[in-house]
Amino acid sequence: MKQNKYWEILLKKHRDKGKDGLTIPFIIGSQNYLPNNSYKQNISELIYDIVSSNLFEICIRFCMGTNTFIAEIRKERNVCYFPKINNNEQNKLSVGIYHKNDFGESIKELIENLIEKFQNPIDNKTYSAEPNTNERTAKWNKFSAEDKIFIKECFK
Repeated sequence: MKQNKYWEILLKKHRDKGKDGLTIPFIIGSQNYLPNNSYKQNISELIYDIVSSNLFEICIRFCMGTNTFIAEIRKERNVCYFPKINNNEQNKLSVGIYHKNDFGESIKELIENLIEKFQNPIDNKTYSAEPNTNERTAKWNKFSAEDKIFIKECFK
């Protein structure tokens, strides 16, 4: 039996709590709490892993609650497009249609744009997004006690 990947577990448990998705920095940072965390994926590896997954479709869309982009198990109502991988169609990673200009037509462009948006918070170990409604951006913080409890529960 195939073991679920850390990001699949996180997104599923988050959905089970009635919540939407998680930010890329949150998913990347969660790897620090894996039982055997000798190797950690970067943004590029995470995206390619999602594209090659066969469990469920992930959608990257803008979240009004956090004022940033999240990855979530796609809801049927999400209007989206599928960036191509090496000029080939894929159907495991979609992007909100309104953000095609933000992320481009290909997985390669998507990754470059995600790195540009999220590498800084990851490097600063500020994985958790808090809405900054005045500036319509996310304020990045270290994991809260609540975040850590959620992550550790997911990986038990």
